[in-house]
Amino acid sequence: MNIKIISPLPQTYLPISACLLGINTKYSGSNNSCASLFHLMELGYFVPILFCPEQLGGLCTPRDKSEICGKNVFMKNGNDVTTQFYNGAQEALKILRLYPDVKSILLKSLSPSCGVGTVYDGTFSGQKVSGNGITAKLLLENNYNCVSSDNFCRDFKPGYYLGLAEEYSIEPFDDFAVKNKGCFYCE
Repeated sequence: MNIKIISPLPQTYLPISACLLGINTKYSGSNNSCASLFHLMELGYFVPILFCPEQLGGLCTPRDKSEICGKNVFMKNGNDVTTQFYNGAQEALKILRLYPDVKSILLKSLSPSCGVGTVYDGTFSGQKVSGNGITAKLLLENNYNCVSSDNFCRDFKPGYYLGLAEEYSIEPFDDFAVKNKGCFYCE
């Protein structure tokens, strides 16, 4: 699929969970590479600011899988890593504050750090619940627009996409929306 830029995002820099751009920061030592992000970055739609809150909080890679259970975060082996997750969230916020024009952030879905709207339930059974990861929650509380990778890292259909794929249309978006959120077209 060919992607054409209609208008870049109103912000030049886009903070992104590092795993989405192929950096091996995932708990398993791998990544969650997103081809559509690479394509838009190569076209100049944004300049990435990569970060991994779990590494910023002092956790190594690879590491045991972690999930949120109440207000705490535990590894599958039972280790309590709540402090590392909260420290990593604070460090991520410090990085973002270096870029005052940044308002939108693209975060890895379901992550106990970066999940937006949905996370795993804390039982390591694969069950999902409504909620936000530790970093996503802090960033939302500080008025950042957190976008889940589920809304962006998917197969695109021909048509217009607004901002970080917030909306899809087969008709062009109005000038106000394009100017304020940016837009790209897939054919």
